Amino acid sequence: IYVYVPEYMAVIKTVNETINYVDEHRHALNTSYTANPIHILTVTNPVDGTTTTYYSTTTTSMELDATTGKPVDSGWVLGNSQDFDAVTNPQIKGYTVTSTYAPNSDLQHVAAQTVTGDSSDLKFTVVYTKNAPTVTTESKTVNETVS
Repeated sequence: IYVYVPEYMAVIKTVNETINYVDEHRHALNTSYTANPIHILTVTNPVDGTTTTYYSTTTTSMELDATTGKPVDSGWVLGNSQDFDAVTNPQIKGYTVTSTYAPNSDLQHVAAQTVTGDSSDLKFTVVYTKNAPTVTTESKTVNETVS
């Protein structure tokens, strides 16, 4: 007697994070920041159709244990989500950060961003405004002595 056992199905997806640093006219002021991508491995159980999700920033190996359906490579971590690290906005001489379009972020940092199996690539823009010129005034006291 032969028993057919269907194989676990694996699908891998990669999510990238890019942060652009521009002036108010959308001209690049600094090299864009690109995070290490997060790879998402979704494994589907062929018997009951349930899915299990694994995350990694180090591997894209899709080799699964035929019995358990777990990834063979130890670089995969079981979880519901993974975070990109927070990123400090660079200081650019003559400019000040005036806005950012990244969720939960402030003018100093782009906050850590959480990705799940449904996430798409993340692209954020940090906008800088040119500082007003510094006006300096100089005063001089002149004394005249008449004798």
